[in-house]
Amino acid sequence: MAELTQPIAIVTGGAGGMGAVTAERLADRGCAVAIFDLDPSGQDVANHLVRQGKQARFYRCDLTDRAEVNKCGAAVIEELGSVSVLVNNAGWTPHERFLDQSPDVWKKIVAINFDAVLNTCHTFARDLSGPRAIVNVASDAARVGVPDEAVYAGAKAAVIAFSKSLAVELGRTGVRVNVVSPGSTRTALLEGMYSEEQLAAKARATPLKKLAAPEDIAGAVCYLAFDATHVTGQVLSINGGMTRV
Repeated sequence: MAELTQPIAIVTGGAGGMGAVTAERLADRGCAVAIFDLDPSGQDVANHLVRQGKQARFYRCDLTDRAEVNKCGAAVIEELGSVSVLVNNAGWTPHERFLDQSPDVWKKIVAINFDAVLNTCHTFARDLSGPRAIVNVASDAARVGVPDEAVYAGAKAAVIAFSKSLAVELGRTGVRVNVVSPGSTRTALLEGMYSEEQLAAKARATPLKKLAAPEDIAGAVCYLAFDATHVTGQVLSINGGMTRV
């Protein structure tokens, strides 16, 4: 096993959007970053960080496959060292009415947004070292509900309930488990769901009059991973004041 010389952070869904920005922010905080994603663009993110003099590796991983997560986890420990921070950022949903969706789509949504979190937490939570933090990315859809994302909202609500329960289970071992809950965040996924006019309307509806940027989510992740040393089992909404749950 590699000798631990710096905190090791895993970021799922790190090939783009919030995940890529979070990986870079964690690298800025001194972490060696392991990017888990099926998208081969994760290698580009890792290469970018390496060119900046940081340590990063890409692991092509189907997060919904328990055996594959275990295999990639073993590779991380062998090549980088013991994991300190786990960020479950991966997520996906189509934008369509529940009554128009098929059970196969439900299964895919639940697998990517919830099963993947179970897989990574079960693989890494027992042996975390250093900051010993798990940060799961949910969604404010889970807290207040939104149309055309019902199954996604349900899966993210499961992430929140699971995280709170895991925080209680792991608290005695010093592992902290928290949730970042983004509202509408300007990513390629959101831009594929709404027109520019609709996005502008969403921005106007928030007290801060703007949508979140991926950097806003990454900052919250880093806070919960490193600075919130007496915080566990909590949900932090990053939504410009759109909801006050």
